[in-house]
Amino acid sequence: MVTSVSDWGKDSYFLTIKECARVTSLSPSTIRRLEQKDQFPRRQQISARRVGYRIDLVTQYCQETLTVNGGQK
Repeated sequence: MVTSVSDWGKDSYFLTIKECARVTSLSPSTIRRLEQKDQFPRRQQISARRVGYRIDLVTQYCQETLTVNGGQK
C-alpha cells in the first residue's frame, strides 16, 4: 500500500483523488472543498475523461500546511 508521495515511481506524474486523500489524510470531499476555496492544488485535465492532481503541487501543499501526524499547522 502506498502511503506517501515518495513511494510513487518517477513515471507517475498525477494522483487520483483517492491517492491524494491517502497521502494527505484528508477526505475526498475536504480536498474538493479546499480546491474550491483555492486552498488546495487544482485538478488538471489528463485526458478527455480523466483528471488528476500533480504530485509536485500536492507535495508542496503537504510540506506547507500539514504536520507530521496529518493535522493542520
